[in-house]
Amino acid sequence: MGDVDRAYRTKAEEHEWSEDRDPLQRLASTLLEGGLATPADLDRVHEEVASLISRGVEFGLQAPYPAPEEVEEDVYA
Repeated sequence: MGDVDRAYRTKAEEHEWSEDRDPLQRLASTLLEGGLATPADLDRVHEEVASLISRGVEFGLQAPYPAPEEVEEDVYA
């Protein structure tokens, strides 16, 4: 979790959110309980997402660095 050393959230609250209130787990449970998906369906989605993430990371690692003159390109502030 991203809040490792932050005092504003207790370990119990972190646990509750990660175990009981995780929106992806809740959606998966709802789909399974409603007969809208099977465990195999959810496994397939998980594998597809993991593949997309891996391909995106690999693309980013293999991409050339932008030219220095592009540093302010598409920056609107």
